[in-house]
Amino acid sequence: MMNSPLHSTTCCLTNVCITRFAEVIYETNRYSVPSKFAYRAATVESCGDRIVVIVDGIIVAEHQRASGKHKAFLDLVHFIDRLSYLRYGVVLAEVLAAAASTVRCNHCSPVMLIEAPQRRANASRGS
Repeated sequence: MMNSPLHSTTCCLTNVCITRFAEVIYETNRYSVPSKFAYRAATVESCGDRIVVIVDGIIVAEHQRASGKHKAFLDLVHFIDRLSYLRYGVVLAEVLAAAASTVRCNHCSPVMLIEAPQRRANASRGS
């Protein structure tokens, strides 16, 4: 007989659109996805303390669920391919890819938690 209590976890599915910044916004928090999925429709499955982002039936990202409001979980690996398109970004992308491969293990990931306000869609431009 097991001594651990049974936990009933209810999962919730929500349809979202991936932003041009390769993020999904779920309950005011931002979660990164690989940049090649920008502008696509997706489904967020929230279950307990994890969220999973699904595009066309394939899991493309998984993050710890944020416990507050207006936070961002950004996985460095999701942005490496985007960096290779930027000027001088190829070298930076290679360095970051090498760093990410040395950091990754079964229980860790180069994910940053950022407590910052949402990006503004109509940000004012410099004059």
